Amino acid sequence: MTGTASGAVSSSSALQPIDQYIEILQPKNNASFVQTVLHKALSDPSVYVGFAELRSIPAVVTALQESPSGKAMLNTMDLFSYGTYRQYASMPEGKYISLTTTQLAKLKALTVVTIVQQRCDEDSTKSVPTVRSSRRNRRGNQAAGAIPLPNSSCRIIPYTVLQSELDIMEEVDASGDDSDNRSNKKPSIRPLEDLLIHCIYSHLLPSGTKLDQRNMSLVINLSSQSTSSAASNLESNHVLCRDVNVETDVTDMISKLEVFYEKGKERMLVLNRCVENLNQDAVNHGKKWRSIEKSINDTKENVSLNLETGGNDNGMQMLMEGGVIGSAMGMGSLSSTGRSARQERGAEVD
Repeated sequence: MTGTASGAVSSSSALQPIDQYIEILQPKNNASFVQTVLHKALSDPSVYVGFAELRSIPAVVTALQESPSGKAMLNTMDLFSYGTYRQYASMPEGKYISLTTTQLAKLKALTVVTIVQQRCDEDSTKSVPTVRSSRRNRRGNQAAGAIPLPNSSCRIIPYTVLQSELDIMEEVDASGDDSDNRSNKKPSIRPLEDLLIHCIYSHLLPSGTKLDQRNMSLVINLSSQSTSSAASNLESNHVLCRDVNVETDVTDMISKLEVFYEKGKERMLVLNRCVENLNQDAVNHGKKWRSIEKSINDTKENVSLNLETGGNDNGMQMLMEGGVIGSAMGMGSLSSTGRSARQERGAEVD
């Protein structure tokens, strides 16, 4: 059971890089030939998953299970399927085949994938506290190159964790005692960052993964979106899915699916309650606005009825009772008297 590399264009009919080796090995059972093909698969820079499928081919098992070198090759296939560099370094000689520089680099890259995946799984089970910051603080953090605040889609792995698991150390001068040289070795940053850059550009890690050199950390942003066509699919924002160990991984996968199912039910209940509240609010608002509309219509009818049943006569009576018309008539008489007086004064002058 295998996964597909992140960033690859997914298609139900597209062949994966491992498929060519599966086709070659299906009818073959010559031990020397099988080991040659497997060595090539382990060194192929485009193959990162599917080793378990190669390992399970009956012809491969039959050809390699008898000899010590064959068993070492089978163990190595298991190592590249779901093992790590730490397992390879801790085992005695003969447990695995001697890896070339290319194969060793691939195993370390797969180890990085495993570390990132484990950190993502661990953090997904923890509740990340909500951190609020002002705009001024955010700008200050960005200007200073501060490490991003943790959130539901951001994972941070210190370089020290990766250096410990990958055993990446600085080279020391050849002079002096060998034991002193080993004790004087220190964690190296440049080879580690070269390896991480290789993992990012090989689409083994999400497209939003970045190196935080100031804080010596690997930052994985699972929600980052890229505008490039090569990274626009969903797989570009996920960690590479390594092969599954049926004996140990299936139980863990089942437990994770059960947790996912329970969380899904909880979210469904919350959504249902929200929908019920929205529906009830809609009903209440409808009743409220229908009541307001009825009040407006009643008021309009009352006003129209008053106007039709003598509203104008009542208004005229109010004007008379208030003396408004009388005042207007008085003002008119005063105006005419004033005009007459002016006319008389004009006649006297003439």
